[in-house]
Amino acid sequence: MTDKMVGVTEQVDNALREVLGYLPPDDEDLTGSIDSMQKLELLVLLEQNLAIPFQDEALGADWWASRSGIIGYVESARAQVGSS
Repeated sequence: MTDKMVGVTEQVDNALREVLGYLPPDDEDLTGSIDSMQKLELLVLLEQNLAIPFQDEALGADWWASRSGIIGYVESARAQVGSS
């Protein structure tokens, strides 16, 4: 289980670097930094790299507010996939 979580953090960091051009610190408020196209791009990258099918409502959720929020959301989505 721990290996999976390390993979999630690494994949989220890589996706953020690719989409935003830098890796934001955990506490940086990303609310105004990520537009809807970047959200979509992040989701697609994470879906491809982690094989997690995200739900449509993921785009409207508030988990985009910070790097740690994104990691938490992806970890919970991955846990749901693993348990089904």
